[in-house]
Amino acid sequence: MKAIERIEKRWITDSALQALSGEEAGAVIDVLALAVYADLSAQTVEEDAFESASMSLPFGWAEIAELSDRAQAAASHAAALSTEAAVMAQVSAAAGAIPASIRPQVFGMIVAIAVADRQLEDSEAALLTSFAEAFEFDEERAHGIYNEIVEAMGLEESS
Repeated sequence: MKAIERIEKRWITDSALQALSGEEAGAVIDVLALAVYADLSAQTVEEDAFESASMSLPFGWAEIAELSDRAQAAASHAAALSTEAAVMAQVSAAAGAIPASIRPQVFGMIVAIAVADRQLEDSEAALLTSFAEAFEFDEERAHGIYNEIVEAMGLEESS
């Protein structure tokens, strides 16, 4: 079982995430894509984690193609960013589109993608710090979410 599979059920059954509009779910997808490419490359396991997290968002049969297209477009956009600074510049705008009520869950999804390959690169840690700040989490809350996700995924603490 992949580490991401150990926790994706929490997102599928999360009532706040499942109540998102299509536009809000799209904004979450945009944020998650940044996590995949934080280090300017994507490992297959990170791409798989992105797909799992994206597919845990609410959609009906009518929306599945739209959200799938949004995920591909977001991943392409994030992959085209040529510097870590360019990735970080996208954080504020992307974070601002996320409703405050689901920011802890989305931060957990970002953590899951960042550690899916069982290591936390410096650029990924910087991305987590940037999102924590953009989501207005204090250090204790951000670390709490991080540790909860790492434990739920069955990974040893990476930072």
